[in-house]
Amino acid sequence: MFADDDDYPIIESPLCQNLLVEGHPFEISIYRGVDEPEWILENTNAKGTSIIPDERFKTGEDAVGVALADFKNEPIANFLV
Repeated sequence: MFADDDDYPIIESPLCQNLLVEGHPFEISIYRGVDEPEWILENTNAKGTSIIPDERFKTGEDAVGVALADFKNEPIANFLV
């Protein structure tokens, strides 16, 4: 994506959070590149596996809303891979 991804500055949303779903801990990260208008959603489970949907979001609120809805509507097994 970028010449040196480690040096590309990102902005983290204040909506990032840790969440316990059916006894399983998850980290919800919402961020964007400083030059990017849309937010990225990343859900990370206790094993360190992250799930990043292809969809990008206009606001951090949209991203966290999708994350919470996914945890509510999808089987927990989908997030434990």
